Amino acid sequence: MEFKKFLSFLGPPGCGKGTQAPKVTDKYQLQFLSTGDVFRQAIKDETDLGKKAKDFVSNGKLVPDSIVIDMISERIFEEVKKTEGILFDGFPRTYTQAIALDKMLQKFRARVHAVISFDVPDSVLFERITGRLTHIPSGRTYHKTFKPPKIPMKDDVTGEDLVQRKDDTPEYLTRRLKEFHENADLIKDHYRKLGVLISVNANQSINSVTNEVLTSINKLLK
Repeated sequence: MEFKKFLSFLGPPGCGKGTQAPKVTDKYQLQFLSTGDVFRQAIKDETDLGKKAKDFVSNGKLVPDSIVIDMISERIFEEVKKTEGILFDGFPRTYTQAIALDKMLQKFRARVHAVISFDVPDSVLFERITGRLTHIPSGRTYHKTFKPPKIPMKDDVTGEDLVQRKDDTPEYLTRRLKEFHENADLIKDHYRKLGVLISVNANQSINSVTNEVLTSINKLLK
């Protein structure tokens, strides 16, 4: 299975991973596998693992490594059959998960080819996220500064109310960033030693980030 490509996006909330993911999956024909999507589907389907994860997700807590690893391992090889490989988002999130992923792939003579780290100052992330407004029914998002609605706190399409989600508040973001930084250095060190870590300056224009990401991946995949 070595001809299959396995890539991972590593970055804090608001770093722009979601914007860049389609550009990478389209170019390399990868299946996108988001930990958040896997959790939501398992919870919706009320699987055994979904029920275990639900208590943590609903309380805004990180799901334990053992549950995350079991969920992802169930999905990896069904997904990889569909395309040329997988782009992970939100996995691995801890050093334990990184080691588990390496072992999963080794069983099939595969490996992680690139881990793209999106580097953005925390101050920029606070500005991006705490100004975000959401229209819950449609999922449309706005920003108080960068993309304001035509009428304050109203959706442009329906005129319905916009809200600030609880995970977009300064208090919640502070906790999420603390959790991210506590784990990120170990993950980066691990993949740096394997020669597959790519550090990208994500505090620039979308097109500039895309160019940097694709250029760096191309070098590693040669």
